[in-house]
Amino acid sequence: MDDIDNKKDLMTKRLDRLQEQRQAKIEKKRQDKEDDIVIQDTVTVFSTQFQQEKQIIEQKLEQCQSIDKKELPDQFDWIAIAMEKLEKFLADSTIFLPGFVIRQAQESLNKLRTQIESGRDQYLPKKKFAFKSRKKVQSNKPTPPPSTATTTDSSQDSQKAIHQDVVDTNALARRLCDYSNLQDQTVDINADEISSKDVKLSQLTRCTVRIMGYPSALQMDHLKQCTILSGPVSSSVFVDQCYDCKIVVACQQLRVHSSADIQFYIGVTSRAIIEDCTRFFFAPYNWSYPNIDQHFSSAALDRAKLNWSAIDDFNWLRIDQPSPNWSVLPEQDRINDWNR
Repeated sequence: MDDIDNKKDLMTKRLDRLQEQRQAKIEKKRQDKEDDIVIQDTVTVFSTQFQQEKQIIEQKLEQCQSIDKKELPDQFDWIAIAMEKLEKFLADSTIFLPGFVIRQAQESLNKLRTQIESGRDQYLPKKKFAFKSRKKVQSNKPTPPPSTATTTDSSQDSQKAIHQDVVDTNALARRLCDYSNLQDQTVDINADEISSKDVKLSQLTRCTVRIMGYPSALQMDHLKQCTILSGPVSSSVFVDQCYDCKIVVACQQLRVHSSADIQFYIGVTSRAIIEDCTRFFFAPYNWSYPNIDQHFSSAALDRAKLNWSAIDDFNWLRIDQPSPNWSVLPEQDRINDWNR
């Protein structure tokens, strides 16, 4: 009898072990399937954002055919800055992208860089220098040592290179309007100051900034307890390390990193992206000022096609549950009059 009981126990344990192994395999398959879904969602979000920003650069490059020649240097400065931001976006995204997606994006960047260089050569050709031929005249003067001539030419080349760097730096500076290191101030920025230029707001505390124009791009970092009201931005808005703020902006793309406790009133052509963020609230863009409709037209933004609640959270890629890091701002809590 004991032998039969022992065999039953052994058989029961074996069946239990087989059942546990079977359940573990099922759970692993389920987890692998969820991981595949997360990866697919990540690739989709990245590819959409990457293509949208790439298309904006291509559109700016195409505009070079029709804009005034005097505006071409600033146009290519903007393209260079946008290209640098797109390359950084890819570099920051490589930690969660599959290898083949990274290679495809890099190939696209290489082709786009070639197009930019070709366009710059076509529309901003470098001046060609030609030396007049001179008839050789015999002279009794000794020929200068080669080393001295080489040194002189090298010095002149260095001076030309330094001068070109200064020119490039000045061109970029003309395109960037920087408002930094301010506390407890109200800053009004008019259209003639920033329209079609990049605006940077940095290291601001308890400030109110009203941008009544259409900047090309808007960058905000290290803001605390600030209210930012902006007219339409023709390309991208970047927010980094901002806390306890209210931000009102319309733009092509919105990307937010490492920030918390922000109320956004937005209108965005694409889906907004947040990463390493928490306690965000979103509502529709609702600021108004004189000539804002004209500025929307100049920024090439269609107010009827802007969205405010399509948000992609890079830290929450599950499709079956909403992100806990953001929510819709209740209507009773929204500010309707920003001029009070």
